[in-house]
Amino acid sequence: MNKRNLLNFLFVPTLIPAPLTAISCVDKSEKSDLNALATKIGDVVNKKENPAIEVTKKIINDLLKQVYRDNDVEKINFLDQQQNKEYQKNIFLKIKELSKKWNSKLNNTEKENIANQLNQIYEKNWYIVLTNINKFNLRFYEWLLFDKPEFLSQIRADGKHSKEYLNSLKSEKKPDNVPIINNYLKELKEGDESGELSNMNMLYLKKDSMIFRFRVVDTLTKPKIKLTCFVWYFSKFKNISINLISDIVHSAYIHGVQEGFNRFENDMANRYGKPAKMIMGIFDDNASSTNGGKENE
Repeated sequence: MNKRNLLNFLFVPTLIPAPLTAISCVDKSEKSDLNALATKIGDVVNKKENPAIEVTKKIINDLLKQVYRDNDVEKINFLDQQQNKEYQKNIFLKIKELSKKWNSKLNNTEKENIANQLNQIYEKNWYIVLTNINKFNLRFYEWLLFDKPEFLSQIRADGKHSKEYLNSLKSEKKPDNVPIINNYLKELKEGDESGELSNMNMLYLKKDSMIFRFRVVDTLTKPKIKLTCFVWYFSKFKNISINLISDIVHSAYIHGVQEGFNRFENDMANRYGKPAKMIMGIFDDNASSTNGGKENE
């Protein structure tokens, strides 16, 4: 008997006409047990029908597989650490302390130092971060622009952003104090540029209006996830296409092709909103973030 028939069976007595004397004879405790069973079955059905949970689990498992492959011993040791409540508490405390420092008046060098410390925490504890993402929020750092990647040495074309686009950023309202609402992740894909990289893959992780772009390094030996504290945020649209963004990154950011920069401004920025580079931390919502970005912006 499947769940639907079982539910129908449970509620048949309430639908079939019966004498009043029969209804009055039903034991109240049996009614309570019946309702409890029906509720429990309903909960199970609802959980199985929630695709957001299944997608999120698959993404986390895909990341675990990329790092640990068939090494179950190391994976179990990692998960034991990451799921330990006391260990999590200490990690969140460190992130809160660094986030608090970020809100104070610091110069660019000091902010870069804090970002590097957050990166180290996120790299080692990417599982904690991604499975508790709703504890975090975003602060504006700078508008996303494509300069030459530091980790590439190949010849690159001389494409660049237009003066019109750069000037438009001066009057653009900066997004800030952006909360992360829930723990559901949307999509994980390998970027087109991975083929240009040696011994590493570039991954794109989508969550609502945010894109996490990070590397998996040492893929030929002992892979490690390099999750960073910086997130690309698009203010207009939540149904972002990773394929579109990855294609533009490959063309403009990796190869410096002018057409890629044109598509950045005319396709991506117009469709999704001008992308902002945001720092992800556990910031006090009541704290002022006026000085949260780079200096002289």
